[in-house]
Amino acid sequence: MGQHNNRLFGSRLAVRAGLACGSALLLAGCGAGQITQTDSQLPAVDGGGARTDSIVVSNATLAFPEGEDQHHYAGGSDAPVNMHIANRGDEPDELVSVSTDVASDVTIEGDATVLRNGALFVVEPGRLDESGETVPAADDDGLVRNKAAVVLNDLEHPVRPAQSVTLTLTFREAGTIEVLAPIAPSPHDRVVEVSDGEDGGGGH
Repeated sequence: MGQHNNRLFGSRLAVRAGLACGSALLLAGCGAGQITQTDSQLPAVDGGGARTDSIVVSNATLAFPEGEDQHHYAGGSDAPVNMHIANRGDEPDELVSVSTDVASDVTIEGDATVLRNGALFVVEPGRLDESGETVPAADDDGLVRNKAAVVLNDLEHPVRPAQSVTLTLTFREAGTIEVLAPIAPSPHDRVVEVSDGEDGGGGH
């Protein structure tokens, strides 16, 4: 009888150990899956990003709408694009076109060439010089940067801050890249008005 009880007790211990081991493996598998999923993600920035072997697009946004009471783009309005494009390839490239499903016409102004080991700043039209052209200049890091303006003209429907639009960028050498572009955060500081008699102390 004692031997039977010992064998039964030993079997129960083996089953419990197996279940514990299986749970540990499942947890380890889940953890490994999470690491694999996040390992290739780009750092969080205000705008969208994408990359190919040679071209890296980052911080793609629609400029915050102009006007004190304007927080979205109405249908029929124009939306300027901001983004940074870096060329890590051995040859110069050029942004030749931009398309989107929210506007049938997209214009590019300025010099959209992305020089070898250089970069292209896509800015609002007002930030180009008067002639609409720019002269490449080297920054402290040695990268030569051009400037160009991209505008989504005559939006087919409203675009609000919670939405992102898909931009298809076509490069002469790198081909097409899709990137999501939300509306940029407001550049204006938020002002909180306190009426007379309120001291902000919590109403003691």
